[in-house]
Amino acid sequence: FHEAQLSGYDPASFVLAIKYGYSVQQSRPHVPGYPGFYLMWKGIEYLTFLAPHEVILVANLIFLLSAILLMYRAAIRLFDERTAFLAAALLISNPLLLYFACTTELYVYDAAFSAFLIVLLLVPPRRFETMLYFLYGLLGAFRLSSVILTFPVVLMVLYLRYRRTKTFRFIAADFLAVILGTLAWLIPFINTIGGWQNFIGVLRGAAYLPVTLAQNLSTFLPYHVWMLNILLIAIAWNRKKIWLRLHSPDERYIVLALLIVVPGLFFALKYYAKGYALLYLAPIALLGACLMIRNKRRTLWAVSAIAINLLIFFAVPFQEPSARSVLNYTNRSMSERWSTSLWSCTSFYAPTLAHLRRNDRA
Repeated sequence: FHEAQLSGYDPASFVLAIKYGYSVQQSRPHVPGYPGFYLMWKGIEYLTFLAPHEVILVANLIFLLSAILLMYRAAIRLFDERTAFLAAALLISNPLLLYFACTTELYVYDAAFSAFLIVLLLVPPRRFETMLYFLYGLLGAFRLSSVILTFPVVLMVLYLRYRRTKTFRFIAADFLAVILGTLAWLIPFINTIGGWQNFIGVLRGAAYLPVTLAQNLSTFLPYHVWMLNILLIAIAWNRKKIWLRLHSPDERYIVLALLIVVPGLFFALKYYAKGYALLYLAPIALLGACLMIRNKRRTLWAVSAIAINLLIFFAVPFQEPSARSVLNYTNRSMSERWSTSLWSCTSFYAPTLAHLRRNDRA
């Protein structure tokens, strides 16, 4: 079901980087540069001899499979096998994940990253815990924003562990591992792009977010309605039970909730685009599975959730927006602005197979 043609400016910049060499200054790829992705793509190209477009699709397939396996491993250690199976099923069937796994955008990586975070913060293998924190810092070479937006939760978990164990040495080792992991890619990256001043310029370019709160919410809300769909009903139906869980001393639910809320607040209030919400898909899928498994009608909830996920991706048609939708909002009536928002939800913002096919035809 993957796309047959490049789907936009960003994927085109990735392909140019693979074909003609790495240069952030010439948007190969665009800022902030994604050096980790570039090295991975070149490795896949060297091993498979695939064209650049297919190389990126293969990388996204690797991230997709990693997300499923990490999700299952984390859930089975945190809860039980039934919860783990349902969480993995909710994750893989999610229309937002299916859509971006089929494109040459990078957001499917964040689904794997979110599952990795659950392993890191809640069920790390004791022998490799410090190495996982080093890897967390190293993953900034892929999407630095994902590390920055989740770092407050990492600090909180380290602090809670210190309060529980009163052992500073291991906490300090994990924190230092994050710093060393970051420096391991950041120093070569700064050197590659020509020094500290160029790096500051890259950060400024990546941080330029020219949208109002209303404009941002008009993008944020449709994507989350598509992603959550029936889970929104389950949350409303079980709101009292959820409130009690979040007020319990159980660290599992607190950490999973914070992995959603902390980056989610930034996306809602500051800036949101495309598949950013995949950064917290794994904790959403896991909490959703916990909610359904503990319900008397758990089979009905589970089957309905997976079926609706798949129907959204495979069955929702693409709605062609009117030509007037491209006009400035001052040149459209209130009713036209509302209809434009509705068409955007079922066209440009729709994580559907019909949208992929429409992009290919365009």
